[in-house]
Amino acid sequence: NVGFGCLVYVMWLTSDPGQDETYTSILYCSKAKVTPKVTTTPWAELAGLVLLVCLLKKVLPNIDKRPARLTLFGDSTCTIASMQMNVQGMRPFFANRVLEVVTHLKGMGCEADREVTQELTLEERLDQEADTKIDLIQPIAGISNPADVPSRGSIEWADMGLNSTYQKGPDFIRQPRPTWEEIITRDFVKRLLEEEIKKQFHNVMMI
Repeated sequence: NVGFGCLVYVMWLTSDPGQDETYTSILYCSKAKVTPKVTTTPWAELAGLVLLVCLLKKVLPNIDKRPARLTLFGDSTCTIASMQMNVQGMRPFFANRVLEVVTHLKGMGCEADREVTQELTLEERLDQEADTKIDLIQPIAGISNPADVPSRGSIEWADMGLNSTYQKGPDFIRQPRPTWEEIITRDFVKRLLEEEIKKQFHNVMMI
């Protein structure tokens, strides 16, 4: 991988209550880094997630209105699986960065109390006193992930125009959440690569 990066999009409802819901989205900010030569692909993917939550930690306090909901997407099943596993079984690189991500997210809000494909009520969206609801990290195909562009090293200025996927995000995020079921699937093996699992040693005392 040439590099890794992250994108933050803001999505808001543009239809009146009671009508078919329509949404608008726009790129709020982004960040990318060059991948060090010694970094493996799983490490780069996890580093991209750390980069995202660190960016969110700086961005969210400076948004005029508190986001009602925060949904993170990634195309690395290894990274997504690591966020739902006990760090005691991981090697230091993964364990430390997973803890960093979890700690930052806890400081941004509370865990969502519903599936990612279920909408918040209008009252919940407008309640500026409530904590931001944070969904589990969702899998997205690499070809549909605009944040995957830095890893390809082939982006052109024409690919970043005002109406591009890079600027507006994937089409599905501007659709009602129930339609996301066609895009999101958690049907993958939730495990780490063997080389990222801490080896267990057992001491045997012989008398």
